[in-house]
Amino acid sequence: MKRSCKAISLLLAATLSMSLLGGCGKEKENDKGSEEGKVQEVFAPKLDKETTCDIKMVGRHKNFELMLDEFDRFREHYPNVTLSYEYLDDYKNVIDTVLLGDEAPQLFFAEEKDKSNRLVLSDQESGIDLSHIREGLLHHDGDKKVTCMPIYADTYGMMVNEDLFAKVGVKIPTTFEELMDCCSKLQKAGYSSPIMMYVDTNCYRIFSYGVIDATIAQKEANVEQLKTLNKDAGEIMRPVFENIKKLVDAGVIDLAACKADITDPYDSVIARFFQGNVPMMLCQATTVSGTGKREQKNENFSKNPFVYSFHALPLSKDGSTICDMPGLNIAVNKNCKNLDMAKEFMRFLSFPEELDKMAEKKGMPTASQNLHNDGKLAALAKVPLNRIVGTCSDKISSELVSEVYEGVYRIFEENYSVDQVVEKFGSLREKE
Repeated sequence: MKRSCKAISLLLAATLSMSLLGGCGKEKENDKGSEEGKVQEVFAPKLDKETTCDIKMVGRHKNFELMLDEFDRFREHYPNVTLSYEYLDDYKNVIDTVLLGDEAPQLFFAEEKDKSNRLVLSDQESGIDLSHIREGLLHHDGDKKVTCMPIYADTYGMMVNEDLFAKVGVKIPTTFEELMDCCSKLQKAGYSSPIMMYVDTNCYRIFSYGVIDATIAQKEANVEQLKTLNKDAGEIMRPVFENIKKLVDAGVIDLAACKADITDPYDSVIARFFQGNVPMMLCQATTVSGTGKREQKNENFSKNPFVYSFHALPLSKDGSTICDMPGLNIAVNKNCKNLDMAKEFMRFLSFPEELDKMAEKKGMPTASQNLHNDGKLAALAKVPLNRIVGTCSDKISSELVSEVYEGVYRIFEENYSVDQVVEKFGSLREKE
């Protein structure tokens, strides 16, 4: 069996050759291990299993072990298919040229610039059943078509030092009131900044999406008013804006300390958290996925290890919400040779078993409807489905996200009152 993962230049990428055949289909069988007797869909090949061909994916990750594992599993169905992954240097700038080459790859990481080369996955002709994937993770273009598929999800939340919580005698919060109570107790115990985070121009997204998601979860009828920035939208979100203001006024996030101690949203966030004296560290799940490999490499953590886990940040009295984001989107090159086998492999990746395996390997939330997570992300599975809002959902508009972000930013950075944010909501992005 052949598996390859090597760096190539644009020149080499343009000379790649491949040949594929393909098709699609699905089969259902009883999952006898389920207490509820659920019907689980499993992948079943619909092509000639003796087909001999190549399939190639290109992307911007130098190492892509989870996909190499998928290649192995796919070859259990098609043993004569050779699959490989190629890293492209300067991916964003070269991918368009590579996709238009005579010997272009079949599959690729979906970027903003390459939309014209994507196969429409939501059309029946593709043979790909996207219903296995949570709807809010599927990006629809202007024609309501889906042209890329997430192979795992991402979200915002907080890493929690469970040992430190146990030492102080507080429980991990699941409502805003519990969050404020535990922060107060942690401050009294000597932790002046119970919550820390990387501070930059995008750092308040965890709060802005939290405001939106909590408001939508509270009352679905709010959706249209929020999306269109209705004159009452600011008032509708007042309760959650008030909670943001309470966090700021209580001083539970020392922005000056965060700016001084944390210089990037990944390595520096992990290093600071591993010092062991940060109760809660705000970050994305993608940051958490990198902690395992760094535990033994970090001097502080290797000498004084502690138990930690990842949780949603609760910003309302009704509990936590999850901002459901695509982690990595894959697309099919509609102009490639042997398009059918590319669709067959994509169909294989879309099944729950494969989605869950890829997420587990990466240490990220699964993109499947199963919505179960293991290890450090296990707590996310406790959030009810009606409190999970996808960033690709039609419940959210880009204008709403930008406006709420501006409101949150002004509360944190410009000492705006909630009344000021509500009064100016809809025009906060306009320069004064």
